[in-house]
Amino acid sequence: MVLKNLFKFNHCLRYCYRFGVSSVLFFILMVNSDVQAESIKELKALSLEELANMEVSIASKTPQSVEKVPAAVFVITSEDIRRSTATSIPELLRMVPGINVAQIDGSHWAVSARGFNGRFANKLLVLMDGRAVYSPLFSGVYWNAQDTLLEDVERIEVIRGPGASVWGSNAVNGVINIITRSAEDTHGNLLSVSAGDPKKGRVALHHGGAINNDIDYRVFAKFRKNDKLSNSRTTRANDDWDSRRMGFRMDGLLTADDNFTLQGDIYKNRASQTSLFPDPVLGQREQEQTLDDSGGNILARWGHSLDNSDQTVLQIYYDYQNTDETDNTRHTIDLDFQYHFAARGQHKVILGIGYRRNKDDIKGIPIYLSYTPEEKTQENYNAFIQDEIQINKHWLFTIGSKFEDNEYTNMEIQPSARLLWLPRDNHSVWMSVSRATRTPSRAETSILGNQEYIPANPPLLPVPVLITGVGNPDQKSESLIAYEIGYRFHVAEQFSFDINGFYNDYSNLRTIEARQLDFANLPFYVQKMLYFDNKAEGKSWGTEIAVDWRFAEKWRLQMAYSYLEMDLKLDNDSTDISIPATEDASPKQQLSLRLNFDPAYNWETDFWLRYNDSVAQGEPISDYWAFDARVAWLVNKQLTLSVVGQNIFNGSHQEYNDELRMIRSTEIPGGVYVKAIWNY
Repeated sequence: MVLKNLFKFNHCLRYCYRFGVSSVLFFILMVNSDVQAESIKELKALSLEELANMEVSIASKTPQSVEKVPAAVFVITSEDIRRSTATSIPELLRMVPGINVAQIDGSHWAVSARGFNGRFANKLLVLMDGRAVYSPLFSGVYWNAQDTLLEDVERIEVIRGPGASVWGSNAVNGVINIITRSAEDTHGNLLSVSAGDPKKGRVALHHGGAINNDIDYRVFAKFRKNDKLSNSRTTRANDDWDSRRMGFRMDGLLTADDNFTLQGDIYKNRASQTSLFPDPVLGQREQEQTLDDSGGNILARWGHSLDNSDQTVLQIYYDYQNTDETDNTRHTIDLDFQYHFAARGQHKVILGIGYRRNKDDIKGIPIYLSYTPEEKTQENYNAFIQDEIQINKHWLFTIGSKFEDNEYTNMEIQPSARLLWLPRDNHSVWMSVSRATRTPSRAETSILGNQEYIPANPPLLPVPVLITGVGNPDQKSESLIAYEIGYRFHVAEQFSFDINGFYNDYSNLRTIEARQLDFANLPFYVQKMLYFDNKAEGKSWGTEIAVDWRFAEKWRLQMAYSYLEMDLKLDNDSTDISIPATEDASPKQQLSLRLNFDPAYNWETDFWLRYNDSVAQGEPISDYWAFDARVAWLVNKQLTLSVVGQNIFNGSHQEYNDELRMIRSTEIPGGVYVKAIWNY
């Protein structure tokens, strides 16, 4: 039976690839479908009571109900994903208060939490099923390399604020964990096909089943082909994007006390971009490039239950990445062990140790970019402890810390203390104080790269100036002390409200200092050397609100709002110009309104209105409103057909500029696509 199903899956995959999106859509529309009301109801959303009691593990690496998490937590559920207009994970994250998402071009995004946004936002830790996808090269995330099947995502757990006491360095302003479904929950076959303009086409497939009574599996594949976006109302940008991804997951029981997960995937991306090269001979120039990126990973997790509900968890993964943009190859091995146990009845303790090894080989770009040394191996040793103390039925106190030893800054200690008060049913108040650090990246410590070419402008500038960035091996960690308070409640099946406030105190913020001029290349140009340093500090504060209101049987309104203020200051001897730009790189206000309305039991309509305040990243970018809409026909439990419009009415608009000035940004246009999902 397994071989037969695999054959059917492979046949369907070849069919889609050979005959294209339109043929598959036509085939799906020919399926005989009897509308069944009870089957349709099974697809509807969780109740607010169920959402409040949903268990998440991002705050403490152990399951907790959302209402008892003493942190600013938000969960994007599989139902939110299914009913959204998003086609990628960054687009989904626009739902979350306090998360800033800005698209740079067809395949690049800037995503951050509570400010400091950028293509390589360095204070947001992102994980996929517990595997870190935060790159130590530039300190950030290659979002186009995380293009997994949205239909296989169980939920996305998001914490705004530090998570370093559990997850370690770089979990400064937030943590995101993208959690895929267990293989046990994805038996059968799924085919998802969409086509439209400018996002030309996507085909995603998975097949799941059982090897025996104890072991389940899933295999999947995804293909994406995005057309070029609009660079203006009359031209097309050079930013098309093709991606291919395949993978598997197995979940099962080894014994009554032992469970395991084994999963992995491989991908290959081909993306075009307009790169900016500061050439010492030809001057500042643009070049259209098509770059290939590839990678793969495999992860194994083993859980063992002991007496008295104690548990151990061992996780190990290997990750491989190859990126054309910097001619970089990276190998990562990560080992993590946890021991969960109860002590003296009122204490739930988690102990953990970990080891990570990164080995890279960076050839760079001749003339423009190099690393010294080209090959480097880095090791990280860590341990953490957390104690959750149940003081009484109304009060819960959690204290813990992460201890890390890294090559650049040696020992980092990142503690936190959190207090939760449950004054009555369905109400919770929490407060916390935490410390988190961001360790230097490979680029900040060892790069030599041309950043900008300024042509001569006599008499003020008699010769051209070539600006070159230089790594600093003595770079320090950026540090944060965060103070947070929050309140949440829900009313039966109808209404939930979540609000939090924060005050962040940063020190040793990264700056870029001009230290010397090199006249060796006169009369052709003068070279201005910029070095990384830590000559800034600052404060930020703000609030985030989330509301979920089901005001009628067929209506649901979800609102997310955030407000942010930043005040960053340079040391008296600093020559940096990047900190003022950082202060203005994230919007002060963001608003998201999502309205779901089901006019009939087998019809769905979804509307999404968003507002982003203006930013100044390189040049001013105006505030904008965006409106998306989705109309879906649930033909039966197996088949859903939908039409989706993105950025309707607003036209093309720019959202962001690459802070590293490596690529040319693109205006983001509106578009329409059709989608079919068939479970069979």
